[in-house]
Amino acid sequence: MAWLAARQQTELGAALEWARKAVALEPRNFGFLDTLAAVQLASGDAEAALSSIQQAQKLAPQLPYLKY
Repeated sequence: MAWLAARQQTELGAALEWARKAVALEPRNFGFLDTLAAVQLASGDAEAALSSIQQAQKLAPQLPYLKY
């Protein structure tokens, strides 16, 4: 839901809350971190998005789609 909201630029406040909760529950889940980064970027917080995607890259360096 959070990723879809980010892609559609809708309900970004709720999407950010959902993504943060997911990361809080599973902080080592690279997919949740990737989603959080997407929502942060869509919300205009590029610095936080960069931090989140860097964390995801550390957890799954073999995934090329995390290298953007």
